[in-house]
Amino acid sequence: MRIITGKFKNREILAPEGLSTRPTSARLREALFNICQMYIEDADFLDLFAGSGAMGIEAISRGASNSTFVDEDAICVRLIEKNVANLGIQDQARVCQRDVFEQLKQMNRQFDIIYADPPYDREWNGIPYSDEVIRLVVEGKLLKEGGVLFIEDSSSYQPNLSDISGLILKRSKKFGRSTLHQLQ
Repeated sequence: MRIITGKFKNREILAPEGLSTRPTSARLREALFNICQMYIEDADFLDLFAGSGAMGIEAISRGASNSTFVDEDAICVRLIEKNVANLGIQDQARVCQRDVFEQLKQMNRQFDIIYADPPYDREWNGIPYSDEVIRLVVEGKLLKEGGVLFIEDSSSYQPNLSDISGLILKRSKKFGRSTLHQLQ
C-alpha cells in the first residue's frame, strides 16, 4: 500500500495480512481527501478502526498537524507504530490499542476530521457499528466547530440519524462494495 500524495507521496506502508482487515482503496482515500482538502492543513485527525494507519498517515502527509490512531488489534497497532517510525512522524502520531467504543467514551479532546472504517455489517449491542460511532462522537462532542466525520461502511449501510442531533449527512458516495458518508 502506498501513500497517494503529500510529503510522503509514493512511500510504501505496511498493511496487515489476511482477511481480518479490509484496506481502504486508493480511490476512496483520494475522494475523502479531495472533500476535506480545505480542512486538512494543521488538522487534528482521528483514525478509528485504523488497521494499517493509512488514513491518518495520509492526513499527516497532506498537512495535518497530528493523527490519533485507534485499533484494538495488537498486530494492527504494531504495524501502525512501525509505519509511523519508518516515516519519522512519531511526534505527530498517537497510537492507542483499545476498543474503539471504549476509547470514544473516554476521549476528552476534539478533532477537525474523524474517519471511521468499522467492520462491515457488525453490531454493537444491536446497533450498527457506524451508528454507534456517530452517537459517541456527538455525545462526546469530539468534533471541533466546522469539523467533519467520515464513515466508510458497506454499500448497503445508511446512517440512522433519527435520534442524533448536531450532525447532518452532507453526502454519500459509493465505491464498489463500500460507501463513504460525510457528516457535519
